[in-house]
Amino acid sequence: MKDADFESDAVLEVWRYDPQILASGGVVDPFSLYAQFREHSDERVSMAVDQLLESRKW
Repeated sequence: MKDADFESDAVLEVWRYDPQILASGGVVDPFSLYAQFREHSDERVSMAVDQLLESRKW
């Protein structure tokens, strides 16, 4: 069997840092969220994270 013969309902994310460090109240920080979804295949998700950063005060 080839790998393509198997389907998965899970996604594995590998973080190069502990995301808990930047989290607040158990919620991911907006920059990590943006980095995760900025090039998402669903245009609605990409647009939502763009709006998330636009709404941030720098």
